[in-house]
Amino acid sequence: MPDPVELTPSSTDWWNNDYGYSIKKETYPGAMYMGWENFYMVWYGTDPPFPPWEPTYNLTVDQSASCCSVDVGAPVNATVAAGTNQTFTDLEYEVVISVNADNSAPCCDFDQWTGNVANPGSASTSITMHGDETVTAECSEAAHVPWDVNCDGDVNEEDMNLLYDHFGETGDPGWILEDVKEDGKIDVLDMILVGQHWTE
Repeated sequence: MPDPVELTPSSTDWWNNDYGYSIKKETYPGAMYMGWENFYMVWYGTDPPFPPWEPTYNLTVDQSASCCSVDVGAPVNATVAAGTNQTFTDLEYEVVISVNADNSAPCCDFDQWTGNVANPGSASTSITMHGDETVTAECSEAAHVPWDVNCDGDVNEEDMNLLYDHFGETGDPGWILEDVKEDGKIDVLDMILVGQHWTE
């Protein structure tokens, strides 16, 4: 957190600081500005006490068109799942965000961030909040054959083990990579397809 910044009234009707925040003096008649404390503006005056002014912002993480999930760091400490979007409110200054492509889909590759992030090409980056922001992790599904379930370029026991882990599950056709046959069921037919392409 930056050190407190001492502000003095300008020759205009606005008081400003180095971080781009400003307050119009006439908004609070009779108030006297005292200083910054952990990014809160502390006011005193002859009128009824004024509440602290909080320069906080909203961060929207949009994953509606991506296959990867996103971790949002402190103070949020949350994960935005693939195919969803979520807005986090009352955030201050810097927020760390990172992509979990491997955890959300084995065949998912991270491409880049869109939004005002520090390093668009890095899976783990940060965004400095000077206003409401929206970020998206652009991810794409890697090219693969259906029986290479874990997308490592080989068809072997690792792919078969993934089928065992999900055996008997049902869902929409192709809802997960383990539904090799894309019929909405993880069963012996998926295993047969993997076996037919063994060691390819």
